[in-house]
Amino acid sequence: MSHAAEEPSTGWRLAPAELWWALAWAAALAALTTLPYVIAAGATPSARHYLGFVFNPDEPNVHLSWIRQAAEGAVFLRNEFTAEPHVGRFLNIFMLFAGRLASWLHLSAYQIWAVGRAVAPLLLGVACYLLASDLSQHRRSRRLAVVIITLSSGLGWAWLGTGDHPFSRLFNPLVALAVVLLTMGVAWGELALRDGDRLAAGGAVLVALLLHHIPRTEPLLLVAALLLYLLVLYLNGETVGREQAVVVALVALAAAPPLFRLHLGWAGAALVLAGLLGYLLVLLTARRREA
Repeated sequence: MSHAAEEPSTGWRLAPAELWWALAWAAALAALTTLPYVIAAGATPSARHYLGFVFNPDEPNVHLSWIRQAAEGAVFLRNEFTAEPHVGRFLNIFMLFAGRLASWLHLSAYQIWAVGRAVAPLLLGVACYLLASDLSQHRRSRRLAVVIITLSSGLGWAWLGTGDHPFSRLFNPLVALAVVLLTMGVAWGELALRDGDRLAAGGAVLVALLLHHIPRTEPLLLVAALLLYLLVLYLNGETVGREQAVVVALVALAAAPPLFRLHLGWAGAALVLAGLLGYLLVLLTARRREA
């Protein structure tokens, strides 16, 4: 087979075989992370009740309560794990959507959560492949990038230790979907910065806004990743001008509200820096696209 026949599509114009590979890999991960649930359900003694979680059960139970509230029509969600009287003020887009979907499909909160946990890795695999396809024109490099991203915890392990295991983001649909949004934000932002694609710029800004309402990720990481990509463009001899600055400024404005998190001090800063270092290592591998 000639080298030209092996060359994949460029950018996001992917051959169907590439998307099928990304979906197949993500489906394999989804199946793998489902095994502990199946094993735990089968090993539960008849005198006991399996709650349905194998990792950090406290947090998913809060999520289930929010899904149930959303299914009942609530928009602002309450913390039902406190005895203090209060009015609901939590707003989470994923929980609202999951709750409404559970109501329409007549599913329980846990059933819709389980569906989300199975679907989220599929979206994550495709999102990672789309980003990798714009950073490399070689199919092998794209696949290797997806494997590394989906099987790793980035450089967060340097700060979090062994608690952040490789599949942690796949056990919780909220975490996986947050990473999907962040990945697509970087991919759209990269397109906007390199090609001047205004639609992609709008997508990056929308992602920055949505990330405020889907916890477990940091919108400022999106801004930092785009700044690092600008640095890569500059080092590769590309022209960096006003249009690129406007794109980054718009995304930064959309991501600005989390600035208050800086009060977390060194602990929060170290966690963000660990994530930024991971993005930097990825972006510095991007080579200048051939004309």
